[in-house]
Amino acid sequence: MKLTIQTGQDNPILREKSTPVKTHELHLYRTLGESMVTYIKNPKHKGIGLAAPQVGVNKRIIVV
Repeated sequence: MKLTIQTGQDNPILREKSTPVKTHELHLYRTLGESMVTYIKNPKHKGIGLAAPQVGVNKRIIVV
């Protein structure tokens, strides 16, 4: 899964309150979480953490 990082103080995606992931939705977000981990582990990106809204998904998911 290719991730597009959202940036900017005025970006509405980053300003909305994220919604929780419900138990029955976990399987829907597994691939997203794996892609986020792969992204931050890439030395080119030098990441230590990433939140789902930063990749355009308004859910309470973070990887550190």
